[in-house]
Amino acid sequence: MMHAFPCSINVTIHTNLIQGLIFASLYSMVNFFFTSIHQINSTLPVKVTCPDPSGTFFSPWYPGCLAHWSMSIIEPILEIKDLTVVRGKPLLDRISWTVNAGENWAVLGANGSGKSTLLNVVNAFMGPASGSMRILGKQYGHDSWDSVKLSIGFVSGTVHNLIDDGEPVVWALVGGKRAMINFWGEAAEEELEEARQILRQVECGHLLEARWCQLSQGEKQKVLIGRALMARIRLLILDEPCAGLDPVARENFLGFLERSAAREKAPTHILVTHHVEEVTPSFTHVLILSQGRILAAGPKAEVLTNEILGQAFNAPLELRQTDRGYRLDIMGSPRDFGI
Repeated sequence: MMHAFPCSINVTIHTNLIQGLIFASLYSMVNFFFTSIHQINSTLPVKVTCPDPSGTFFSPWYPGCLAHWSMSIIEPILEIKDLTVVRGKPLLDRISWTVNAGENWAVLGANGSGKSTLLNVVNAFMGPASGSMRILGKQYGHDSWDSVKLSIGFVSGTVHNLIDDGEPVVWALVGGKRAMINFWGEAAEEELEEARQILRQVECGHLLEARWCQLSQGEKQKVLIGRALMARIRLLILDEPCAGLDPVARENFLGFLERSAAREKAPTHILVTHHVEEVTPSFTHVLILSQGRILAAGPKAEVLTNEILGQAFNAPLELRQTDRGYRLDIMGSPRDFGI
């Protein structure tokens, strides 16, 4: 990828009666410049704006007209190219995947498809054999990764099993701000107040005085999301967050997750799951893995089809949309599918 240019470029043109005569020509030159850059790397979204302070249509003949032409090239949240992971045998094989700002992704696949390995690489728990990865503009293996780690929230059963039973819930959140499990030391009053506010935000205000051992499985998952939000993250990774929840608790948690993802200024969400029923409306894109390779990736409506899901799970499947989201039915035995 070429990164010789800044990620955000703004061009301002002031026009008066005479300058207006060359306004169109200048705009054409600016448009050509940015279009050329975008063609060099079409994975970078280009944002174009032309606000009018007066609320009227711009006219180059209007004396004193002020035009702000802004075109920005936005760095992806996550960009993986030709990534391969080998541990005796290939676990991921030439994976290329881009997550842009404004997108929320669900990662689906059968057991052994490579979902956990992909998460381990993104979290820098495991290094690739080849390929490249950039997160928030930082190149893995080249730039310092400390600031990247502080910008990623990770919610999984592994994390909540590490928290001591006697840990006060508010302290568990403060520990998230300091990247610390089982908080020790002294918390500032402003940190404690922020933790209380976030507990209310994640619909756990009733747990202000609780300890970790008193929480249900669903409450623990919500608190872990709150713990991640304490660090003002830009990427939230959820590794099978509904595992271990009963049907009612799962529905309640998915409703909470949908509200959380739809919040203004919410971090980009990546949900890893086996269950298409957990892909709520706020998830805009889907990545499907099969045997360490990408089977399909793109907008949800294009990827979630009977044919693709049938190949992913090696069975004839029928996907249905319901009032609550998706429902996936098995139409026969795997032997009937003939894969």
